[in-house]
Amino acid sequence: MKTIKLIERIFLILTVSLIAVGSIIAVTEASATSLLTLLLAYVGTFSVFGIFAIMLVSLVLHHHKNKTVRYVADVLFLACMIPVLATTVYGLAYVGDTLSIILLVSCITYIAASVTKLIGYVVLRAKPDMDSELDPDNDEKVIYILKWKRLLDKGVITPDEFQAKRQAILDFGEKEAE
Repeated sequence: MKTIKLIERIFLILTVSLIAVGSIIAVTEASATSLLTLLLAYVGTFSVFGIFAIMLVSLVLHHHKNKTVRYVADVLFLACMIPVLATTVYGLAYVGDTLSIILLVSCITYIAASVTKLIGYVVLRAKPDMDSELDPDNDEKVIYILKWKRLLDKGVITPDEFQAKRQAILDFGEKEAE
């Protein structure tokens, strides 16, 4: 599972890097037919750099421990890729400059990252126990139990309360699997 996450991360980093490199190339070309020039004129400079900034933040949050944060990061990244894909299609059809080609490759790497993530979900669903055994630090049940263990160690709760909560957490995970 760690290998799949590493491959996905590499694809996402490649996606953002290609978009950054393509933007730099388009700015240095500074031709009137440059796709970036058309895009900047159409949506404004702030929007283009805003999209890039959101993509970077999404990339950082993509591997957060909290599932909700990861889902929000994935949705933000996808939302940013939609205008990139639209720009790519427009650029390939009408402009055909270097940026169009680089954006096309970035879209392909994003699709590869998404397929890798999908494969990871399929593998995780097929063998959930294997993932927990391989990486207990990322297992939510283990994380919750460790939080309650800290409360026990600090004397906030009794050993009986800890055991009851631990069992409830473990039982909850089994009920979800059914």
